[in-house]
Amino acid sequence: MRSPAMERWEDALRKLASSERLPHALLVAGPGGSGRQDLARMAAGLVLCEEARSCGSCGACARAATGSHPDLLVIEPDDKGVIRLDSVAERAGESDSLSGFLQVATFEGRGRAALMLGADALTRPAQQACLKSLEEPPPDTLLVLVAQGTQEFLPTILSRVQVMRVPGWPVDRMGDHPWLEHLPQDQALVLGRWSSGDPALAVELEQAGALGVRRALGDWWSG
Repeated sequence: MRSPAMERWEDALRKLASSERLPHALLVAGPGGSGRQDLARMAAGLVLCEEARSCGSCGACARAATGSHPDLLVIEPDDKGVIRLDSVAERAGESDSLSGFLQVATFEGRGRAALMLGADALTRPAQQACLKSLEEPPPDTLLVLVAQGTQEFLPTILSRVQVMRVPGWPVDRMGDHPWLEHLPQDQALVLGRWSSGDPALAVELEQAGALGVRRALGDWWSG
């Protein structure tokens, strides 16, 4: 299930794409579990899809969903939680960095997309190496950075992207979130209130035993 905010963003992106006004660089910012990665992948589908609408059912969309599309690059933090310079800057004979990927011709003859998940983990040198790619990407290219917020980025990065802020989950619908649907509605609502609609934080609170502490305090107070 998608939140209403997600549906609005998806509609907006499809309208921009249909009128050929889709920005070449996006920064999708929102808390974990908000759907930010889903929105980023949907945006990538707009340039990869055989129907140019991120249909989710064509061969190109299927390959993108499994990570096997040759014109889709996905960059993620390393095992230390950092995106380093070598993931961004060109390396001789290599096309798995952002710069190298953008210099190779597309395989399927449509657009290409690069997704950078956890982009707020970019080191300063890596951010600086992104600047030219963000400012002057090849034609029919979409670059999407995905992050929790914007505070970790250089101003020069933010000036080159269209920021899309994805809000947390509606508190009164927290029980509908896939991560929390196993809970009774009243407990999911409590976690939603405590986390201000941040699904990732709500899960952390549940795993930390916050609901049990609440029950124990209630028993103590009533006793």
